Amino acid sequence: MSLKNPFLFLIQALILASSSRPTEHVCGAILLEAKPVGRCDSHEAAPGDSCNGYGPLGMRCWIPSLAAQHTAPGITSPVNTAINSHASSIQASGHGGSSASMSLKNPFLFLIQSNPGPAVEEMLKTIMDQLGELKENSVKVNQRFDETFSKLTVINNKLDELTQTVTSYTAKVDDLQEQVNGLIRKIDDLENRSRRNNIIIFGVKEPEGEPQQSLEEQVTKNIFEDLLKISDVAIERIHRIGRPAENKCRPVILKLVDGRDKVKIFKHCCNLKGTEYSISEDFSPRVQAIRKKLWASAKAERDSGVKVALLFDKIKINGKLHQWDELLNKRVPLSAP
Repeated sequence: MSLKNPFLFLIQALILASSSRPTEHVCGAILLEAKPVGRCDSHEAAPGDSCNGYGPLGMRCWIPSLAAQHTAPGITSPVNTAINSHASSIQASGHGGSSASMSLKNPFLFLIQSNPGPAVEEMLKTIMDQLGELKENSVKVNQRFDETFSKLTVINNKLDELTQTVTSYTAKVDDLQEQVNGLIRKIDDLENRSRRNNIIIFGVKEPEGEPQQSLEEQVTKNIFEDLLKISDVAIERIHRIGRPAENKCRPVILKLVDGRDKVKIFKHCCNLKGTEYSISEDFSPRVQAIRKKLWASAKAERDSGVKVALLFDKIKINGKLHQWDELLNKRVPLSAP
């Protein structure tokens, strides 16, 4: 740091030089020599003390003039009107009628006072620079926030559009699903209609290298004529189902030319009771799965002797129809239309 006011240094140096007497203190701009202070009253004086002079120590003090405050008009000499005329010997305390006076005791104090620290202008400049940087950073942050908010707004708008698109497509998918389900039902119905004249016979022995003609003759003679007592059954096509396997007779599926022959065959199926043969209708895989579940669900009724009969994709128990609910995955009574 450097001296900001060199004249202040000169004034303080002059004041320090003028206070060369150790017992005199600079107390103010207007100085008057007051009477000696200390133990100078007659009733307090000790033997050997001098009350007319400055005492053995020659103590003298310069105190400020109080004439302007305590002198009457026309009186030129100062009059001390303080209540306690015995001022303290320590003038710096300001006790009694005297004012506190201080002197420059330590010249190094001046150097310390003349170097208080950084200049205020420099500190203010630093603070203003920092505030400017903070303001710039704040502006940048606000700009980034505005950009981010704009991007979020665009994203929200796109999300709204996407939501509307997804909603519309969801409705379309639901509509398409209904159409597909309708088509599945129609295809299943057509498939079952195409299988209407088919019957499946189980238990027919399968010799190795069996020709189709031999299979047709075996079914016609051994089953239709000998067991069911039915003649003149016209067969359009006959073959076995599945791949050949050892020690296993594959079922035989055949298609009748006339659907009325199928009705006659099922009327005489009771004649197959106790034999190794059995006859069933041919259905689509969906209907076959439903019939299997319905038949398994009626096991308790069948074991108890209740009359149970499968009718296409429904089951009749004690004269009441039941159907299979695919959502509930259980058998439910068929409600009236």
